[in-house]
Amino acid sequence: MKLQAGLLLPWTAPPYGYRLHPDRPRDPAGVQIEPTEGAIVQELFVRYLEDGGTLLGLAKDLLQRGMKSPRGNPRWSTASLHGLLSNPAYTGKLYGGRTHARPARIRRSATHPLGKPAHSQASTPPETWTFVTHIPALVSQDVFDRVQAKLALNKQRASRNTKAHRSLLRALVSCGVCQSACLARTTKHGHSYSMCRCAVQPLYSQHDQRCKARYSPAQQLDALVWQDLCELLAHPESIAYALERAHGGHWLPQELQARQDALRKGQGSLTHQLERLTEAY
Repeated sequence: MKLQAGLLLPWTAPPYGYRLHPDRPRDPAGVQIEPTEGAIVQELFVRYLEDGGTLLGLAKDLLQRGMKSPRGNPRWSTASLHGLLSNPAYTGKLYGGRTHARPARIRRSATHPLGKPAHSQASTPPETWTFVTHIPALVSQDVFDRVQAKLALNKQRASRNTKAHRSLLRALVSCGVCQSACLARTTKHGHSYSMCRCAVQPLYSQHDQRCKARYSPAQQLDALVWQDLCELLAHPESIAYALERAHGGHWLPQELQARQDALRKGQGSLTHQLERLTEAY
């Protein structure tokens, strides 16, 4: 199915590297390549295919060259670069239904308040996509396919998917200084550490400076948490006490506890005033 001129395109803004006709912003025939951004897109595809090309390397290079992200941020995130390199629109084919809404995930760090996490978008299988129309291509299909193959291979080899070194607290430790997630690293001598992500690579955490937190010995931390867990399971009554405290709001930050107390007092005062008005009536 192809959209005819005059019908609406399924986007509110064109992909990075394209621009719309000012008089026909939703017309497929009016889609044009933005020269500067288009050249950046082509360069990103080529440089990623080079030996040693990585998403983090591309993000560092863009930051050093002062090139802003599609949203105008001074830094490109690896997630943004992954989304750009995996967008089939750059081959000249525009698809709809590439993502779908999914429920909000749990918080990533125990040091952050839960709040109300927003729904996010998840990718859908390519066979479920809906072809919309053709637009000017920035890369060939061969280059795009090679980039997809490298993205998939690097994902398999990512350290987060490496299970050679076991860790009890894998992906569960947060930095107490900057609240960033901690990474598990094992040296060639067999020593394991939990390292603040912002200390190892601040670009991942969108920070200007490295975190000054020290590395934590993973084996000692695992042993401490395991001992605490065993003691907790040996005395199950403490679990009920902890749940009671959690339901009472004792685990909330002090600012939230103060607001909760103020709301309770206000609610009590309002109830008292309603009772007085009812009696007077």
